[in-house]
Amino acid sequence: MSLIGRCRGWPNLQNPAVPTHSLTRVRPVRFMIVGVANTTLGLTIIYTMSAFGASAIVANATAYFFGLVLSFVLNRQWTFGHSGEPIAAAARFLLVFALAYLCNLGTVLGAMHFFDLNHYFAQALGIPPFTLIFYFGASAFAFRLREDQAQNQVA
Repeated sequence: MSLIGRCRGWPNLQNPAVPTHSLTRVRPVRFMIVGVANTTLGLTIIYTMSAFGASAIVANATAYFFGLVLSFVLNRQWTFGHSGEPIAAAARFLLVFALAYLCNLGTVLGAMHFFDLNHYFAQALGIPPFTLIFYFGASAFAFRLREDQAQNQVA
């Protein structure tokens, strides 16, 4: 068991069937918690790197890299309890992310162009499609288990 799994009140990353709070038994809630952690990490990296003179592009790219790693690890282990091949799951995860990001970008640009919305409001409108596509894509595609793997996980 990991150190985090031993700490009272922390999610048990080794066994997603044994959450520390009943609300965290719901996968979408877990997914949102991971999203908040990911956003916090990303903004911390962006603000810190910017304070030390990094360009916006470098700061954002670095934040996305570490955010995707954190999101993959936590969602794979805690949100979905995936026990399949991690490299294949990571490749599928990146494809799902790319699709979700493109839909987010399309929503933002479409809201700005067709409805003349300012970019702050347009960015907010891009969050729901990104989140829904990322959640359902991760659940049905990135972290799916073959039938034999799913049976072994239940047994």
